[in-house]
Amino acid sequence: MRRISRWAWAFATMGVFVLGGCAKKLSLPTAPVRIGPYIRMALPAGHRITSASFTLHFDIENFVLDSLGSTPSPGRGHIELGVDGASPVPARGDTISLGLGFGPHTLRAELRGNDGSPLIPATVDSQAVTVSFVRSLSRDVQPIFTEHCGIEGCHAGPNAVLGEDLSSAGGTLRTAVNVSSIESPSLKRIVPGDAQGSYTVQKIRGDGSIIGNQMPLQGRKLTQDEVRIIIDWIQAGAPDN
Repeated sequence: MRRISRWAWAFATMGVFVLGGCAKKLSLPTAPVRIGPYIRMALPAGHRITSASFTLHFDIENFVLDSLGSTPSPGRGHIELGVDGASPVPARGDTISLGLGFGPHTLRAELRGNDGSPLIPATVDSQAVTVSFVRSLSRDVQPIFTEHCGIEGCHAGPNAVLGEDLSSAGGTLRTAVNVSSIESPSLKRIVPGDAQGSYTVQKIRGDGSIIGNQMPLQGRKLTQDEVRIIIDWIQAGAPDN
């Protein structure tokens, strides 16, 4: 009986250690306690954007967002958001709607005082995202070309200026995509995947390197949003969609 009691005691002791170790492993993690200001961008799963615009929310702790121009006060201020290294702009509130072009981007959010001064230490969150949303030639891009470029006496029909017919999706694909520019033969009008190297983009932006005038020649120039739509489509490979 004494021998059995010893073995029973040994197994009981081991059981306590095993259960104690399991209990430690299964314990739920606790949220970190943050003393100073904190900011974090809440991004879609996989940091992949699948729409023309998305809602960006900022998780903020130990900091109060004030309206821009409010009297500077410790622990209060606003968010400044920068995209791809561009100068940051103030974000109004902790939730904004943001539109980005096709491809990879870097977002940088920083908490700043109401007078624009950075916090010490700086309170920043920087994250990478990728936009996989593809613009449609027929739905998004061609209506812009048709209204502003593919008009009579300009880039329309068999007698289109410089042989570039932008009056229809078929004409755009046939006479612009991977077709050398007559004004600047070393460049193609539309290079799939390379909007910056596409002469059509340079012409509608009015870049200093173009020959002749900014397009369209008649009527108003394209808005920044219209130019970005065309750029997005080209960056995505200028698909026949």
